[in-house]
Amino acid sequence: MVFDDSEDAYACYKAYARRKGFSIRINHKRSSKEDKSLVGVEYICWREGFRHKSYENKERKGPKPAKTRVGCKAMMSLKKKEEAWIVTKFVDNHNHELLTPKSTSLLRGHRVISHAQKNLIDTLNESGVLARKIMSVLSNESGGDYNVGCVAVDVQNYWGSKRRKLLQDGDAQRMYSHFTECQLKNPGFVYAIQVDEQGRMENCFWADARLRIAYQHFGDVTWLKEMLGRAPSTIITDDDKAIGKAIAEILLNTIHRLCMWHILQKVPEKLAHIYNKYPLFQGEFHHCIHDTITIEEFELEWSELVEKYGLGDNDWLINHYMQSFCAGMSTTQRSESMNKFFKGYVRSTLNARYLKEKQQDVKTKTSMPILKTCYKMEGEAAKIYTRKIKKYKASKYREEGEKKIYKVAPHGKESPIYEMLFEIFEKKAICTCHMFEFVGILCRHILTVFVKKSFVDFLPPYYILERWTIKTKNNITHDISGDVIQVEPQISSTLMRNSLLLHFLEVAEVGSQSMKKYEHLDLALQKVHVELLAMHDVDDLVLYKTLPMFYLREDLNL
Repeated sequence: MVFDDSEDAYACYKAYARRKGFSIRINHKRSSKEDKSLVGVEYICWREGFRHKSYENKERKGPKPAKTRVGCKAMMSLKKKEEAWIVTKFVDNHNHELLTPKSTSLLRGHRVISHAQKNLIDTLNESGVLARKIMSVLSNESGGDYNVGCVAVDVQNYWGSKRRKLLQDGDAQRMYSHFTECQLKNPGFVYAIQVDEQGRMENCFWADARLRIAYQHFGDVTWLKEMLGRAPSTIITDDDKAIGKAIAEILLNTIHRLCMWHILQKVPEKLAHIYNKYPLFQGEFHHCIHDTITIEEFELEWSELVEKYGLGDNDWLINHYMQSFCAGMSTTQRSESMNKFFKGYVRSTLNARYLKEKQQDVKTKTSMPILKTCYKMEGEAAKIYTRKIKKYKASKYREEGEKKIYKVAPHGKESPIYEMLFEIFEKKAICTCHMFEFVGILCRHILTVFVKKSFVDFLPPYYILERWTIKTKNNITHDISGDVIQVEPQISSTLMRNSLLLHFLEVAEVGSQSMKKYEHLDLALQKVHVELLAMHDVDDLVLYKTLPMFYLREDLNL
């Protein structure tokens, strides 16, 4: 059997192997002693030979992979003679079971991601589609799972290889390049990179214009370095002595709290001997952390827990922090939701979140929720609060507990009992659940007291936090993309070019409808082209900065 080149021989033998039910690999190649060109090659069955002894090492870390090599002798050897490749040896017998042609497509030697599939995978991945869902799309496009030509692990490996290639200069350098690019496009974007003595990155910080203005406006639970000179009111961090010391020295008026998620993650490690010896400890521990209401109740139950299980000498202790405003955050949101949040591309993810927020803003301003009660307080709240908070408050009206002055318990239950310190003249109540102090929203326990005391005609101003209101951003200037910032936008050449291209496409669509329109547009474009070339170089960016925002949005179609 003769082939024109070795690639044709390989493709032929591979196609034969797929139909027959096995996969192939190269055993060895022979090169010319004169010019080092390829003069011989031998292809063998993928199950040829036997496992190397290193795989049998008992000290090998991790599980041993399954055996695949069984000493199969099937092979095809080729030798180059003049300009042709001749088959010198061919063995067709296998000592193992052969697969069906459909199943053979799942063998690693027959799996490959085509160029078209790579483009589709890139598009889906940038849109946040997971690997298993990408495989579902590829399956539908190919007419079935066996026709895809790859499996989910191949998709993951492809993207892993692509990411490593993107970061071949180093992830720190790539991050720095990304930050500088963002700053060129938006002067409101700021970043800072801290390096060690060897010039290696230790810490980094970044924030776009929208985050900065939101921080300046609310100043609640965000920790950032250069946020317009304003310190946060509350900061939630990992349990780190150095961080705690720095916060105490620099952020004097900031309440420092530890991340509950990280603390709970350390429990099995710190108290492993207790976990193994006392099966009931875990349930009692979580009850102490999550189900106690007041600090006194927590400390009492904690002391009983420490004494019961002999933990008096253990320095590890939970920092309870439910009395400071945290906008509903009990962790750093880095290890839980934030880790998931930043798995995709930061830019596309942030844009999606901003768009979702804008949709909620529009919905809030253009619609009114259906009221669930006859109280005027609910109607007033519906006019003040955003859509999300309206729903939250409505649910509180639906879930009223047993009505008692100063004390409220769930309907039909004796516990837990929530106590209220109610100041009648100031119409102010403090509940032991501390939901208002923690989230900034009235709890159903306080609402129960208000209803009982007939304070249902209006919502006391003390309980209206600007953070959750509809008009919270009314005095903030919007940039050309609608983002909330207070910095002057910079219109990049790329942005202007893209805007013009969109405009040109619309004009070209009209100009191609008839010969008369085409000739008119062609002459107009030639005239404008000559005029543009004759113009002197002017700093257009400075000019655009002086234009009002509505002009930039409407005339640049941004």
